[in-house]
Amino acid sequence: MDLRVLILSHEYPPFVFGGLATYVHDLTKLLNEAGIETIVLTASYTNKNDKLEEIYDKNLIILRIPLRNIPFKARWFSLKLRDIVVEIVKKYGIDVVHTNPFYLGSYLKTLKKYARTVITVHGSWYASVNHLKYAFRSFRNMMYAFLDYTFLIPYLSSPYSTWILKKELEYSDAIISPSIHTKYETVVSHNIDPNKIFVVRPPIFLEDVKSIVNENKVFDLIINAKTKPTFLYAGRLSVIKGIHHILESIEMLTHDCNVLIFGDGPMKRLVEAYSRKYENIIYGGKVKPNTWHEILRSLYKVFFIYPSYWEAAPRALLEAYSNGVPALLSSLYWSREYGVLGQAIYVDILSKNDMITKLNRAIEIMENRREYNDMRKRARKYIELFHSKEKVLKNLIDVYTGELKKR
Repeated sequence: MDLRVLILSHEYPPFVFGGLATYVHDLTKLLNEAGIETIVLTASYTNKNDKLEEIYDKNLIILRIPLRNIPFKARWFSLKLRDIVVEIVKKYGIDVVHTNPFYLGSYLKTLKKYARTVITVHGSWYASVNHLKYAFRSFRNMMYAFLDYTFLIPYLSSPYSTWILKKELEYSDAIISPSIHTKYETVVSHNIDPNKIFVVRPPIFLEDVKSIVNENKVFDLIINAKTKPTFLYAGRLSVIKGIHHILESIEMLTHDCNVLIFGDGPMKRLVEAYSRKYENIIYGGKVKPNTWHEILRSLYKVFFIYPSYWEAAPRALLEAYSNGVPALLSSLYWSREYGVLGQAIYVDILSKNDMITKLNRAIEIMENRREYNDMRKRARKYIELFHSKEKVLKNLIDVYTGELKKR
């Protein structure tokens, strides 16, 4: 297809600080496989030269701006970006610039003179308010929130960030939302015309992976967990993920089960403390993506548990679904579209009684082969309907070319 796309992101593998790097990597992979010329303008945090680094790989070009590995990476990337982005658009004959929030602000008004501009919105003021509401619902939650620096920092800069995002949403030609609820949060938060926002869900790629036998620690965890119903969590260990709600409920279950937790973050020490106290709570640390995929395929009776306060497009959950793993989700509004086929159980995470009831119910389902297999099929079907590469690519190209708006 005769289309050249420039994607902007301050993080891109091997520099991964959150979900944005994975999101951008999957988009570039999707476009690259479709034969669309794609350029990623990102950063290098190890390159000591002052020159722009250029890396070529088939239809993909990666341009890396040298930056120091210090806090507020997105802001430093933004400052460097504005000096060179128009020049790069002209040099490579870019048709579409696909950016992410907080890089360009009102500069998008200038950039759109040279190419069609598209921005993906990953959060909103409305979501931030809900974070705060649930985090400070109880004294215990409040203490966890104060101990989690990653939870508090975004709110300290929120007014400035919101102002930048408002300008970007106003001046962009089209807005991509990774989920339905994120679209309408954006409409409510920033008074944006809903006809300008298009839901393009992220594609889910699962690579062919090798056995994890050589990763002894993780392999031993899998062997020990196979014979029992297992609850599995993978992701950042922070307040908004609700990980503490899982830990506080497991000790009161009437059924025997295992809990496997993978990830890293400010609440790591809390998870480690529970792991030392209870034999069935097992902390596996941070694992590589391929290992995570193999874990999903190796467990016989497993529910993915995700008691998060808010998510846009939770990748770990979607990867679990693609492997036929059903889920136990918080009953908050964000999760409703992730259980529409009956592949999830909803739980009131602020009620310990309901948490215990739903955990026990999930164990009963895992012990009932017919009921469990039905939920597994529904989980896979969800990915086929909403996150297949073919469907995502078509929607993405339609947004890039303006065809989706016409329809």
